[in-house]
Amino acid sequence: MTMTLDEVRKVRFPMSRQSGYEVASVDNFLDKVEETIQALTAEIEALKREAARATVNVPPRPYSY
Repeated sequence: MTMTLDEVRKVRFPMSRQSGYEVASVDNFLDKVEETIQALTAEIEALKREAARATVNVPPRPYSY
């Protein structure tokens, strides 16, 4: 399953008195995941723009006979 950055940002964990997670640890982890997804998304978009420019600027191939 692929998650978007917005989906990660909206994740909330229910609290459990018996065996819950430390809230700060979960929040720190989600912050790191969010930063990573944001950086990867920006990199993907930059690479798409670079690829689009590269295909526009490719000179035509000379014909071979």
